[in-house]
Amino acid sequence: MTRRTVLRAAILVGVGGLAWLFVRHLDGAQLRAAFARATWWPLAAGIAIPFAAMWCKALCWRVIFAPHREIATRRLFRFTIAAFAGSALAPVRAGEALRVWLLKKSDHVPVTETAVVAVTEKLLDGVAMFIVMAPIAVMPGLPRWIRIAVVIAGFASIAVVGALALVVRRWPREGSRVTPFFAALDVLRHPLGLTLAVGALVAAWLLDIALVELVLHAFAISVPLSGVLVVLIAINVAIMVPTTPAQVGVHEAGALAGLAIFGVAPAPALGFAVTYHAIQIIPTVIAGLVLEWRLVLGGAPQGGS
Repeated sequence: MTRRTVLRAAILVGVGGLAWLFVRHLDGAQLRAAFARATWWPLAAGIAIPFAAMWCKALCWRVIFAPHREIATRRLFRFTIAAFAGSALAPVRAGEALRVWLLKKSDHVPVTETAVVAVTEKLLDGVAMFIVMAPIAVMPGLPRWIRIAVVIAGFASIAVVGALALVVRRWPREGSRVTPFFAALDVLRHPLGLTLAVGALVAAWLLDIALVELVLHAFAISVPLSGVLVVLIAINVAIMVPTTPAQVGVHEAGALAGLAIFGVAPAPALGFAVTYHAIQIIPTVIAGLVLEWRLVLGGAPQGGS
């Protein structure tokens, strides 16, 4: 048994324990009543939001590629949808490999370059998350440890990106075997491009906040803005390590943990968690299957060109 298998099993056991902790007193009739009382128009309005957020992520990818390669945002958007759908249907975020293959096939982007761009986007996403979540540090009524964790994580993200930008700026543009690696980080040399990339990711976070607000409203759950932000943080911490396909169970456990801090009853909290996750996953999987159904179902072909 490999270390990864042991880690995944431990995470699944932990998720199961959290789920039991949050729903052990759940009344099935109360859960059915929560769904019956839900207002469905906010959910219909929210279906388009995950696609708008994916468009923002695709725009970020285009900006990161822009200093050395021109790829249309529309094509990156299509590949992003396919990648999300592939990761939803297979464990360990297999959709990321699908996006690598699609970029190699359509635009001849080397695997290493796509991997570096993906890592850059994740780092910039950490900065964008801190920008959006920074108000938590001064919001009243939150546990002190949450404020401290947000501040530490935010400054850590900024420090990593800043250090990497400094290395990229000083690294010679030619004459080194690792120059192609740093070429994929060229956006860090350009303040305007860096601002646009982070701005696109900030927009994606704001869209996610809007979706959380809509689903909370649908289930008549009233929490302050700090509660919305804490729920998003809890979900993203929970899904940090890939476990189940579409992070089913893990995602819901994160949402339940975040809402429990604000005293939300288990029935509406679970209704929110399941519905919020479904709105993110189901339309994306359908769209991904429509766009790239063979690849989404089968993954990226090995050795494809």
